[in-house]
Amino acid sequence: MGRQLAVLIPSRGRPQRVAETVAAYAKTCLGDYQICWAFDDDDPELEANKAAAGTGPWGGKSYIWTGPRNTLAGWTNVMWRELEGEFGYFGSFGDDHLPVTHGWDTRLTAVLEAKGGGFAYCDNGQPAVNYPEMCVISAPVCSALGYVAEPSMRHYCIDVVWMELGEAAGCLYYLPDVIVRHRHWAFGLGPRDDTYWEAAERGREDVLAHEKWKAERMDADVARVLSAVVQP
Repeated sequence: MGRQLAVLIPSRGRPQRVAETVAAYAKTCLGDYQICWAFDDDDPELEANKAAAGTGPWGGKSYIWTGPRNTLAGWTNVMWRELEGEFGYFGSFGDDHLPVTHGWDTRLTAVLEAKGGGFAYCDNGQPAVNYPEMCVISAPVCSALGYVAEPSMRHYCIDVVWMELGEAAGCLYYLPDVIVRHRHWAFGLGPRDDTYWEAAERGREDVLAHEKWKAERMDADVARVLSAVVQP
């Protein structure tokens, strides 16, 4: 396997968040990482997003995808498919996920390396139940599944899928002392912009898609995960 960690981040209309994310990674990452951004062609902030994602005084380093309007899950899988085989681990993160813990990247990949693969996640920095909102997955697991984000869902519930797969396959690892803060509007850490509204409007469809996946395809996906994890 080539490089260590690719972090896949679809974003829309948030150049300031893009710049802040790049700066935070430069300050906190200790390993070999690559930020991968995806922006919609019709994003009114497209050029500002691309400029913020590129190399600048904050020491940024990014790959950038642009293309027709897509969803969070859709863009995540587009980037992963093009990078499959090039990285040992893939992280699915948001532009409102700001790393706090120094070396968070190597902590998450190290537990997967030690355990033989699977799903690793951390504390979201908020007084709430932690789901794998920001999740690092070993590359063989992604390849066995054929996706990073379950493709029948667009935004909601993809973290629930990672949790349920990891729990069922015995390869879900939570690091409570590693913090990547979720700066969500619900926590009072940003405006409730169009990106949040659009995700919420589609939320019911994602929940129904998750229920259908769980009833019809989860067992097969668990078997795929088990086939890709190195058993102790």
